[in-house]
Amino acid sequence: MTTSGTTAYAPNRAQVIQDALEMCGADVYGENDPAVIDSAGRSLNSLIKSLNANKTDVNVIVRTTYDTVAGTASYATDALGIDGMTVNAAGNDTPVMPITKQQYDAKVDKTAQGRPTDFYHDKQSGLVYLHPVPDSIYSVVYGKVRQYQDIDEPEQTFDFPSSAMEMLTFGLAHRYSFKAGLDAGKQDRLQAQFIMAEKRYLVANSAYTKGQRSTSCMVV
Repeated sequence: MTTSGTTAYAPNRAQVIQDALEMCGADVYGENDPAVIDSAGRSLNSLIKSLNANKTDVNVIVRTTYDTVAGTASYATDALGIDGMTVNAAGNDTPVMPITKQQYDAKVDKTAQGRPTDFYHDKQSGLVYLHPVPDSIYSVVYGKVRQYQDIDEPEQTFDFPSSAMEMLTFGLAHRYSFKAGLDAGKQDRLQAQFIMAEKRYLVANSAYTKGQRSTSCMVV
């Protein structure tokens, strides 16, 4: 039996758009009008934004490192959430534990300095507060949770799991079906396929966890 040399399926933007357009009746062998591709691309990015806004778990965890500054308690980050944090002291990585705003506010002396043992992530300001305040230069490593990025170039691949491809393809096909003028029955069938694909995606990635809540994330 001959088997494939890879198990990863990573279609690019052009391939996902083509598949979705074919579901809407486009010619399998023909080239689509550039205006059609552009319109479908806008719908694809709109779909990704919508999935994020609806709290569908389309997030990625990026391992990030920064050095602390002695006497500085807060550090800027554009993370949606923090998935684990460690601080390196004398060559040893030590966990820094997440605490709530209430727990941080309850600290009697927020200016006390030492090796950080706790962190509070203020999602509104994007700042991460360390306690105790670093008394030296420490290397901090944390998982930055961010949304998947928009995708604009034809050959560009998506930075999320291959299990999301079916969800995105059916989701785009359903969105584009309105522009293509498909009848209500076909639109409903595409929507049903999208909903089932979304559920399969969530189940396939349910093993990943964020620090804040269970989710489907990809660690990169």
